Amino acid sequence: MPITNYSFENRVFFALETGFLDEQDASEWATRLMEVAQNSSEPVVALVDARTAIGMSVQAEHIFIKASFTPNLAAVVVIANPGAVIHATTIKLLGQPGYTRIFGTEEQAQAHVAEILNPPPTSDKSDP
Repeated sequence: MPITNYSFENRVFFALETGFLDEQDASEWATRLMEVAQNSSEPVVALVDARTAIGMSVQAEHIFIKASFTPNLAAVVVIANPGAVIHATTIKLLGQPGYTRIFGTEEQAQAHVAEILNPPPTSDKSDP
């Protein structure tokens, strides 16, 4: 099973991708994402560790693209190895605009997830 270690905690839906992903793998991931997004009172972030993924079928890529349009999804954050960047970039370009972000390290990805879930306060310049 190339997608494992599913978890949902503090609005973060996590999954680990390994090996070659096919249509069934992508479909299960998309279904689980939809379930957690529908059941969350606040937008969720999908965090995908694809550092050990080696590729995916065209059908899987299409499912991931469609999944980026999941309602109540704030972003898809991908930790990718150089080979996985190609697929992640395709999904980023064809998916929901601005929703897929790609990082090379777990630290960068986690920092970005924290920024999404805890944005800095903005000052209201309309108050005197």
